[in-house]
Order: sequence, then structure tokens, then C-alpha cells
Amino acid sequence: FCVQKKNEKYYVISRPRKNTSIAITPVNTTDSKQYISQLLGIGTTFKMEDIASQIDPDDEYKTLVVDFKSRATARLMKEYLSNKEEFKQKQKRVNWADSQLLCNCLHIIYDNRERKIKCDDKDFNEETVKEAFYQKFLTKVDRVELYFTADGTLKGDGLLFFENTLKGERTAMEAVKLPKNVRFLHVGEIRVSYEDKEDKGYL
Repeated sequence: FCVQKKNEKYYVISRPRKNTSIAITPVNTTDSKQYISQLLGIGTTFKMEDIASQIDPDDEYKTLVVDFKSRATARLMKEYLSNKEEFKQKQKRVNWADSQLLCNCLHIIYDNRERKIKCDDKDFNEETVKEAFYQKFLTKVDRVELYFTADGTLKGDGLLFFENTLKGERTAMEAVKLPKNVRFLHVGEIRVSYEDKEDKGYL
């Protein structure tokens, strides 16, 4: 969210979201749940209670994404897997499953030249944009970054990040496959278009 200082300048204050997800590949759809539990050390080194959610692999991605309840546990799991023989021999890989690894981000664009909406507007802000995209795609939106000038006026673009999972990545990829003339939604009275983040050269 943004706050206004006495000098009329606006600043963004946000709560950092520590990544708790790891991606393991390749994991085949034919691999049993028992094998996956053994791979993750469930019942020996780790507990099922440590895991917040899990996305099983499919034939296209062959990637297992595991989200842990704490960053500390996720870090321990990553180290644990890295020391297993199949990972040492590069037969399998383990990485952080975040927006640096996953293509789960969209570049969003809207016209603010006439309305001059400020970043503290109640009808158009990060939360209302998040909700609109969630309602359209039925995928959790982790965060929205709307860019604004020193006086708090929104510039007319920003970034939207779906959840740090393969579902989030697939949602973003499917969204930009739509024809450009239907690649938009409305947040209140504001029409918001979206495109691949890479189209604008964001890193």
C-alpha cells in the first residue's frame, strides 16, 4: 500500500513475501506417492505437517512443486535434496519456485491520463486489481505493483504476479495466448489490459 508524507510525496510500503516453494524436476506422473514421500524424506527427516500444499507433476512439466509452511523448512529441504545422490549426479534438479524461475507475471496497462487516479484510491488499487484478476482466472494473485509518480498519480502500468506455483505460471501463459482484442478486464470503470512481462523488457 502507499502512504502520503507531509511533503506530498507518496511512498510504497509492502510486506516482503519470503518464498517457501521449491521445484523438483524431473518427477514423472508414474512415480508413486510413496516414492515422492521417500524422496522428500517424509516420516524420517521431515513431516507431512511441514508442507502447506503440493502440486503434482504432469506429462508436460514433470515438475513437483512443494510449498512449505516456513522458509526455514523449505531451505532445509532444498539442502537435504541437494545432498541426495540423484541430485549430486544431476539426474534431478531442485530450485526455488519463485517469479525468477516461473513465468507467472503479467505486465498490466491502463489509461490514467484523464482521471489522474492516485495510488490511495479506494476503487482502483493493488487489492482491487488482485481481486479482479482472481475472479477472471480463478488463480491466486500474490501481489500487484502499480507504478506512480512522486505526487502519487498512477502512471498507467505495473506488474501482476500470480501465485508462485506451476498453476500460477500456466495461468499467466494461457492468459497471454488469448487474442489481444480480448486480453483485458475491468476494475470498476477502468479497463486493464495485460501482456507478457517480457514484451516490455522487464527482468
